[in-house]
Amino acid sequence: MTTTRHSRLPATSVDDLTVEEEREFEVFYRRHRPVLSMALHRMTDDTRYVDDAVQEGLLIARRRWRQIRTYDCPEAWVVKVTVRVLLRWQQDERRRQQRFVAVPDPPPADNGAGSAEDTEVSRAVAALPRSQREVVVLHYYADLSVRSVADALCRAEGTVKAQLFTARETLKAALGEEDRDAR
Repeated sequence: MTTTRHSRLPATSVDDLTVEEEREFEVFYRRHRPVLSMALHRMTDDTRYVDDAVQEGLLIARRRWRQIRTYDCPEAWVVKVTVRVLLRWQQDERRRQQRFVAVPDPPPADNGAGSAEDTEVSRAVAALPRSQREVVVLHYYADLSVRSVADALCRAEGTVKAQLFTARETLKAALGEEDRDAR
């Protein structure tokens, strides 16, 4: 086995997994790929590389499945790796282009936005500053714990909590909701 640049874990060749491990990964892939893709589409303002980053993250997970399957939360590890792949690719692209990308319109209806309320929420989330948008998407849309979000984004848990609080306040104001604590 060889070690790859993404981790100190040994890389497993496709032939190294047992039939049971291969089935487990297939179930994992089918369950988590759509959520991961949706989360990354909502998290970033530059979606050109999202599908490729999702595939890359899952490919890395596949190579290390024997070890990853033993983790308490293997999906958090995959999110962490995939987010880092995407951010690295976007950073490389920004360096090449030396410009910033504007926040796009919300994703089309087939990416999770269905009702008018969903579209309004999607627009409000898309308008958040990038750091707040990232934590909101990973925490609420990808259903990761604060600790997993912090780990995936290499931020302190307190920072993630503060960004979630600020984002919720911004979303309440943008969506015209009353402060429930004031009642």
